[in-house]
Amino acid sequence: MLNTITEQLDKYDPIHVGLSGQIKEFREEDYYCSVGDEYKHRHVAQLVGLHPGTLINSTTPAWLDASKVTLTERGDAGTGWSIGWKINLWARANDGNRAYTLLQNLLKQSTASNLWTVHPPFQIDGNFGACAGISEMLLQSHEGYIVPLAAIPSGWETGSYEGLVARGGFEISAEWENGVAKSFGIKSKVGGKASVYYPSITNGKIIDSNGNAIDYTVIGENLICFETTAGTCYTISGFKKIIRPYTPAEL
Repeated sequence: MLNTITEQLDKYDPIHVGLSGQIKEFREEDYYCSVGDEYKHRHVAQLVGLHPGTLINSTTPAWLDASKVTLTERGDAGTGWSIGWKINLWARANDGNRAYTLLQNLLKQSTASNLWTVHPPFQIDGNFGACAGISEMLLQSHEGYIVPLAAIPSGWETGSYEGLVARGGFEISAEWENGVAKSFGIKSKVGGKASVYYPSITNGKIIDSNGNAIDYTVIGENLICFETTAGTCYTISGFKKIIRPYTPAEL
């Protein structure tokens, strides 16, 4: 099967952006929904490259923007499973507030009194999808580095979590207050290099579970890496508050 896919891979079309600025669902689709399903629809198969795939990411900003156009045009309505998908997709698009809106919609509109999500009558996809979406809001690692608090909504101004696992065998915990990280905990399960992204992380410090200071290398804006030992826990702290520029309405 893998050999067949490898042979056919070059025959597939790459991602196309249509005249509405959308990710095309079909090759023949010029403007959004000029071919295919009704305008507002629960299906979002054309965004498989955003989630669970990784083809659409921060290194492809045009495709990422086109994904947001498609999600916006698709709308926030849907059955339990559909809203579960959209929570994940908005989280991958780094829009925590929109993901949070979808999570609220799922609880208000597509969840029964016993907390089962409805299709109807019942479909577990919404329950699992919502949990996965919350995880994507709290932690991402699909671009080759760990991103704690990847898509935190403004409604989660202060909080903490522990026990989420990032790719590469790292168990992550995080604590934040007033929208800014206080500390990240990283337990290395198998050793190797850990790469971590967060605003102002290049000004932070790392200590291991014995209190030893750990050197790190800055490999990009807000991106560092350091060597880890299997079974050792590391704490990153010392983040600066990010001062964002005022919008004209706030001047």
